[in-house]
Amino acid sequence: MIPRVFAAVLAVTGSVLATPLIARNAPGCPGVFNSIGDVANFTLTAAYKNDTSLTRPLGLVPQTPSLFNSFIAVSDLGTVFTMVNSGIKTVSSSVAVSQPVSSNGFLEFVSFTSFPPTQIYCEFYNTDPNGSLYPYPLLAVNSDSDHFSICPGGLGRQQEVVVYNSTSSCDEVVVMIVQ
Repeated sequence: MIPRVFAAVLAVTGSVLATPLIARNAPGCPGVFNSIGDVANFTLTAAYKNDTSLTRPLGLVPQTPSLFNSFIAVSDLGTVFTMVNSGIKTVSSSVAVSQPVSSNGFLEFVSFTSFPPTQIYCEFYNTDPNGSLYPYPLLAVNSDSDHFSICPGGLGRQQEVVVYNSTSSCDEVVVMIVQ
């Protein structure tokens, strides 16, 4: 009797253990299991790495004199975004879509275009059993959520802008996705 029960338990356990785990993986963050490429209606907030209690609201700020280009910067405008398939666009009457991001570059968007958003972003959610330093999931570019900074004087203005992988002396931040 016991060998039959053991065989039955082994058969069931073996089939469960042999079932592959399906990793949740966003196109903008290949190989990262704790990433999501679809997030509806969110805003962005920066948290300073040297003082996580210090946060700044972020929004889409126009790049003057251009009417078509804009970038993520410190702003009280409260821009609402949506992420679909790792591309970000604004939720507004004049839709702006994410563009490629290079090292030491701004998080740029372009308006009035039929191009789809560039698929380089994802949301990292915390999987640490001890919790996270941050109250919200983090924004990542190409699987990297650790190299954002707030730098002064973007594009000849006094605006504080978010820069990816900055080579300047700027304040290091993480960018949080707030829903």
